[in-house]
Amino acid sequence: MPGKSPGSSRAALGLLTEGIGLGLLIVALPHFNDAQAAHPALTRHFDVLREADVTVLLGQGGFTPHQPRHGDLDAYPWQAATDALPA
Repeated sequence: MPGKSPGSSRAALGLLTEGIGLGLLIVALPHFNDAQAAHPALTRHFDVLREADVTVLLGQGGFTPHQPRHGDLDAYPWQAATDALPA
């Protein structure tokens, strides 16, 4: 995929799995498109994260998938992630 480093996904996954193992508070604000959202395993993966007490921000108040190649980083709901953290 242009613009994406394969190492960046591995690093993010490593931090996420270690954070869960350490019992850290984790808020996940994913970014993906409608084609990726159609993958049958996606919902199960988010369910596993939620079962591990990860707050996954999707839909209302979080991230909504966009059409492929039409993501708008300026519209990405960064504030939703910080708002989900305790004061």
